[in-house]
Amino acid sequence: MTLPAGPSGVRKYLGAPLVVALLAVLNLVLLQAVFLSPRGLAGLRNKREQVWQLEEKTRQLQARSRELYREVDRLRHDREYQERVVREELGWVAPDEILVRFIPENRDP
Repeated sequence: MTLPAGPSGVRKYLGAPLVVALLAVLNLVLLQAVFLSPRGLAGLRNKREQVWQLEEKTRQLQARSRELYREVDRLRHDREYQERVVREELGWVAPDEILVRFIPENRDP
């Protein structure tokens, strides 16, 4: 709603305070959405943390994968390593060897 032109020839808009108030409320709603909502800055920080954790887990898994690849390669090609693993894991002995196992004493009071 406008008023007729005053003595200075400028029309005054009566709804200006209402528009300013509505824009202020809209600003507050948008600021709340940006800073406090899970999809705003808090959500962005959370997603960045998740990305960092997943990247770290990926690095660990890649390192473990390289270790396992090297072990498989040694098991395929290194006879001494094969023999050591078989002896340690399966308790095998050569035909001219005698296996001696020491059983710890049970020290229950």
